[in-house]
Amino acid sequence: MTGGLPSGGVSRHDLDAFRAELRRDLDDARAWIGRVDERVNRIDEHGSRNAGVIAARVSGQAGDIAEIKAEFRAHLGEHRRQQEAAEARLARAAEAAEENRRQARRWMIATVFTAAGVAAAWGSLLWEISRHVAGR
Repeated sequence: MTGGLPSGGVSRHDLDAFRAELRRDLDDARAWIGRVDERVNRIDEHGSRNAGVIAARVSGQAGDIAEIKAEFRAHLGEHRRQQEAAEARLARAAEAAEENRRQARRWMIATVFTAAGVAAAWGSLLWEISRHVAGR
């Protein structure tokens, strides 16, 4: 594996790229193991020349694959935790925005009723003044 995992937050694209890289690495390892298997079969036909070296390489590859798998699972778990935290933050922000809209509506309604009351009071005052002036 050449790239490895990034150390910071991970986007869906990065995770998909990592999965694709992991699949390529696993396919390469499977192909290599297939070639080794062919060599081992040939060795079985012609004797055990270098069988220990080949067995060590196969064991090393199996360990590498297990390490990659564990690293991927840990990375995926961290990605899921980060995703859940981001979703929780978004939910809190949406709730706060909704509360702000509710408060704004309440203030608007109170302002409209207050303005209507003030207008009614001024209208009543002007009505009384006009009646008083006309009645002179």
